[in-house]
Amino acid sequence: MVATKAQINGGKVGQASILYEKYIAQIFNGQQPGSHLDVWGERKTPPKTDVTTKFLNLSIKNPAGPSTSTQIQVSSVDRFCRLLQPAGIIKTKIDQFCGNHGIFKDKKLFEQHCKNVWSIDPYKLDPEKELRRCRLLVPSIPESDWMVNWFQSNRRKILEFVFATGFNSTANQATVASHILWSKKKDSKDFEIIEINSLIDSIVEKAVAKVRPSGSVIEIGPITIQMKGSGKSSSAYHCIQFNASLNDIRKWI
Repeated sequence: MVATKAQINGGKVGQASILYEKYIAQIFNGQQPGSHLDVWGERKTPPKTDVTTKFLNLSIKNPAGPSTSTQIQVSSVDRFCRLLQPAGIIKTKIDQFCGNHGIFKDKKLFEQHCKNVWSIDPYKLDPEKELRRCRLLVPSIPESDWMVNWFQSNRRKILEFVFATGFNSTANQATVASHILWSKKKDSKDFEIIEINSLIDSIVEKAVAKVRPSGSVIEIGPITIQMKGSGKSSSAYHCIQFNASLNDIRKWI
């Protein structure tokens, strides 16, 4: 199978990130931790820490610039919900928001699923933004405020997952990030180091979860939550993704 342009570019970005992490490890005389079993002890999961130093566990972000929205965490909806434990009715709404239904690309089957499983009239959905992408925008989700309120009520746990732990067990402290090292531009020697606990405290204290006008994005302070919308597989396309930019993060520190 021939790789797509997006996959090729993604591979180049991934390789560049690895080289930058090695550079940061060298200047801090640090190490790059390996993967350990996840919080359930079932399979290996990537560490949130990219480089450990004598005092810091650094999660490294190396975007094109401070305004660039950067992926902080991505997960399947099922795995995310297994960790965060929303009630079943909330899980269904997150499934709808990300298109997590197992019919990832078949528009006709998605229409049937909407009608027969979710009791939603597919003829009322946007043909491009919802039917083609096999997901629902927030305004189309019944009682969508329940989902938004759940994100608000659980924002500290969600932020800890996004910034610090991922699916790592806190028993493996080297894998849990304590700080973010955010380069001010691609591969820059100029960067900012942000303490994660202080950032989370600020967001929890001041932020209110809300839906952007597009209906495809929920935000909690500087963090945006959305369907990933890209990936090597159709299931990856429907993962839940958490993004932020350095400029937005700065407003909360």
